[in-house]
Amino acid sequence: MFLFLCFFMNALLCSLVTGSEKAFFNSSPRIVGGKVANITNHPYVAYLKLFHNYFLPRDYSECVAVILSKDWLLTAAHCFDDPYVRAYIHAGSSEKLGKDGLYTFIKPPVIHPYYDKNSSDYDFALVMTNVKIDFSGTIDYLDLPTDEDEIRNGDLCWTAGWGDLTRYKSVDDAPDEADLLHEVMLPIFSHSICNELIYGNTLTKRMICAGYANATSFKSPCSGDSGAPLVCERLLFGILSFRKDYEPCGKNPAVFGRVKSIRKWIENETGIEPKK
Repeated sequence: MFLFLCFFMNALLCSLVTGSEKAFFNSSPRIVGGKVANITNHPYVAYLKLFHNYFLPRDYSECVAVILSKDWLLTAAHCFDDPYVRAYIHAGSSEKLGKDGLYTFIKPPVIHPYYDKNSSDYDFALVMTNVKIDFSGTIDYLDLPTDEDEIRNGDLCWTAGWGDLTRYKSVDDAPDEADLLHEVMLPIFSHSICNELIYGNTLTKRMICAGYANATSFKSPCSGDSGAPLVCERLLFGILSFRKDYEPCGKNPAVFGRVKSIRKWIENETGIEPKK
C-alpha cells in the first residue's frame, strides 16, 4: 500500500509541473485571438485542473475559476460533471503550471441546485479551497455586481484564461495549449438576436452572449476556458459556459452564465455580498 501511494503521489506531482501533456478529457470552453496577459491584470483568475482517474494522472480536464474571497471561487458547474473528479487550483501566476503562486486542492464543489446539464442553465459551481488565500498583487478577489450595475449591448468586457491559441480548423487538428495567461476583449451581444438567430431559442434569461457574429477575426474563449470570467467595469458579470457546437471558436458569440441571476445563492452559500 505504501509503495502504491508513493507511486501515485509522484505521478500526480509530475503532472503539476509539466505542461507538455495533452488532456484526455478536453470538454471544457480557451482564449483565441487574444494576447498574453500578466496575472496582475487579472489577479482574480485561477487555473483549475481536474483529475478524472487516480491511476492515470494525465487523464484530466482544465477550467478557470474566479476568486470571490479568501476561500471561495466561482466556476462552471459542467467542469464537475464527473462526480468523482479530484481538483486543485493554481492562483497568482501567469503560467498555469508555474512554480510561483499558490497551489491548493479544493473541497467538493457546491453545484447550483437548478443546474441543468442538458440546457446548461444555471451552469455555476462554488468551490472552497483547503487553505486560506492570501491576497497580493498577483492574487485578489473580484467584486460581484449590485442591482444597480448593468451592462448593455456593445459594452466591452474582458475574459481571460489558459488554453488553445488557435481555433480548430478540423476535427483532426490538435489544439495549441497556452502555458501563459491570455486575455481578449469582447462586446456584449444582443441576447434576443443571439438567442433567436444563433442558438435557436435555447438561451435563458440567466445567460449572456459576448463576442461577434459570423466573425472572421475569431476572438473568443474556446475549449479549456470554461469558468472564465466576463469582467465589465471591474465587476464579475459572467462565467463562461459554452459556445456553438461544431464551429470554429470565435465565429459566433460565446455564452456566459449571468452572475447577477445567482447572486443571492452565492450570498447564502458563502456570505459574500457586493462591496458597493
